[in-house]
Amino acid sequence: MTAMAATTTMMTQPKKGWKSRSNETDWQEQAEQKRKALMQSITDAIAALAAETDEVRASETLARYFKTVSQFHRYSLHNQILIWLQKPEATLVAGYRTWQQKFNRCVKKGEKGIAILAPRIYKPKEDEDSKEGGERTYEGGTVLLSTLSSEEGDQPAPRRRIYFTTVYVFDVSQTEGDPLPDEPEWRERSKDLDFEQRLTAFAASRGITVEIVDDDEMNGAEGRSFGGKIQLLPQSGSHTFVHELAHELYEHCKAEVREQTTRQQREIEADTAAHVVCQHFGIPSSSANYLALWQAGKEDILGCMERVRGVAIELIEAIEGSHQQEEVPA
Repeated sequence: MTAMAATTTMMTQPKKGWKSRSNETDWQEQAEQKRKALMQSITDAIAALAAETDEVRASETLARYFKTVSQFHRYSLHNQILIWLQKPEATLVAGYRTWQQKFNRCVKKGEKGIAILAPRIYKPKEDEDSKEGGERTYEGGTVLLSTLSSEEGDQPAPRRRIYFTTVYVFDVSQTEGDPLPDEPEWRERSKDLDFEQRLTAFAASRGITVEIVDDDEMNGAEGRSFGGKIQLLPQSGSHTFVHELAHELYEHCKAEVREQTTRQQREIEADTAAHVVCQHFGIPSSSANYLALWQAGKEDILGCMERVRGVAIELIEAIEGSHQQEEVPA
């Protein structure tokens, strides 16, 4: 080969790693087609989840469960704290007679009741009417907190005073008798360790710390998001990890976001995104049951379509990108 031929050959050979404009265009078109296909698959997954959730909500099993739960009293925050302090694992609590009359269940022999406070109305004697409110102790250690009165025309109504007394309730685990309908299973504890390693790396890249904590710190939850920090149980599934990451990406912990959204809306957004991401990577999900328990309807789920797409695409592309980088030979 002559020197001229060698020079010509060297000039016509592209540099290693160089892409022609044609190749660059082809690559961009392929990337765009791939993203459109991903968007369509996300849309289809959300629509399918919305339909499945409606089916769960319409099921006799969930209707029976909600009917039973509705018969349990809603306790004040103060009493919820008292219940948690005495029996953190409690789920459904009611009074001794309520268990018997409404649920045909009896408190087991030897069980210790959970002490809470119940309001009572006391009508004082005439000579006590002059005493306004104040504090007074009655039989059983009850304490007077306030005075109620109403007037109609010139005739004042009898004065009534409200005080609180100690009463006892019992958790379902302390009773026996007719079975209660089971809560639809919403905990999905399937784990993919390789997938979770990628989630942890993604979280670290966003400045989000991930902690594994004991059950007694979670009060029945599988995971929690604090704005820059996620806590998970050791047995929490990969789906829960994605769910809490989604909360972080939506910035659900910010005060301004919480003011503009309901808790139901935040849970719908986070779990729908988790369902889409997990389905993309072949990881099981129980989102239909979870969303049905939050009483989310088809329109609620479809209504957050755009926000879910954004978070789902970000997570999917980040996880796939980290996987592709690992496969590139050195």
